[in-house]
Amino acid sequence: MTAAVRADCQRSYRGAGIAEGFYELSDGVARWARKLSRERVVLYVHLEFFGGEGFHAAIAWDQERVVFGPCFTRTPLESAEPHYQEADRQGMAINLALRALGLPAREGRDEFATLGLGKHRRTSDWAD
Repeated sequence: MTAAVRADCQRSYRGAGIAEGFYELSDGVARWARKLSRERVVLYVHLEFFGGEGFHAAIAWDQERVVFGPCFTRTPLESAEPHYQEADRQGMAINLALRALGLPAREGRDEFATLGLGKHRRTSDWAD
C-alpha cells in the first residue's frame, strides 16, 4: 500500500489510529477494506522479513464481516509483540489466510509462493 493511498484512507474514512494488534493497519484502511468487501473478499496482509526472520499479520473481510483473523505470527527468532505467535513456514499468517480463503498450494510450495507474492516485496517497485 502506498503512502498516498494510506493517507487518502485516513482522510476519507476518518481513521489515523492503528487497528488493534497490527503495526501498520490504520483504522481508515480497515474501514475502506470492510467497505470494499461488499463486492469482493478483501485480504489485508503485512509482513516484514530480514535474514529469514520476521512476522506476518493478516485479516480478511467478506460482506463487511471479518472472515479470517486477525492472525499474527512470527518466526522463532523474531522479537515481535507477545500476541505474535511462533509458527513454521506453513503456519505463517498469510499462508493460513490464503488457505482459509480457498487457495490451494502447489506441490512443494506454500500458498505465498503459489501466488508469487515474493515478486512484490517492495510496493515502491511495482506501484505508481
